[in-house]
Amino acid sequence: MDEMEKMYIVEKQKIVFTAIGQACGREYLALLFAKSIRDMGGKAAYVDGKGLESGKAMLYYKLSSCKGFNDFSFKDFGEALKNDRPINQINSYFEGINWAIKKEREQDKLSDCELLSIINNIKGSYVVVSSDRPAVIKDANVIVAVIDPLPWKIKGNMKKLEEIKKLELYGHKVIWLVNKYNRGINKKILDKNLKVGRYFKVDFIESETVYNEAFKSSFLAKKCDIFLPEIFEKMG
Repeated sequence: MDEMEKMYIVEKQKIVFTAIGQACGREYLALLFAKSIRDMGGKAAYVDGKGLESGKAMLYYKLSSCKGFNDFSFKDFGEALKNDRPINQINSYFEGINWAIKKEREQDKLSDCELLSIINNIKGSYVVVSSDRPAVIKDANVIVAVIDPLPWKIKGNMKKLEEIKKLELYGHKVIWLVNKYNRGINKKILDKNLKVGRYFKVDFIESETVYNEAFKSSFLAKKCDIFLPEIFEKMG
């Protein structure tokens, strides 16, 4: 059975992207994956765990460069929880993805329980989440650990790395992604530092490409099928 066939029989799958190292590109890759699901005809939802956890609206501002953004009003899932409104009845679709994101105005940080309530009840067969909270990570069907290959970043985040390894040992499905891969990396030293067995490489994206997408308002329009087969393989 290929990936396209699985699209139409799958029950809700929660794919949590978590970061091993600051500024590792975790959110960018999570968004690419949500876009890939959308492009294949899947019902995708994106939960901005990073923003909802911290109370910061960075993703909201990133999306503001997209065409049609000014004509759209994202629904406030946090407010819905406080008013006991059913999460599964909320539609916050923009560019074919159901978004639960931290909005521009001030908003309280969500607790683990509140965040999990959104993740488990939001409309969408594939719920893509960007989060570093242990409770959210443990609740995932698939954990995608995004790693910055710089040696000092790996060593500085060894505790988090070992925690994810332990979850994998206990049966959790984990995909290891080394982002920003480039010719300057010494693979032998990288493998020694990581000790995770099989991992997937995501090539370094030049800054010019990222800026070009932002200024052309083309981020959500860009087609991408990056590392889709690996995640579908893990979901079984």
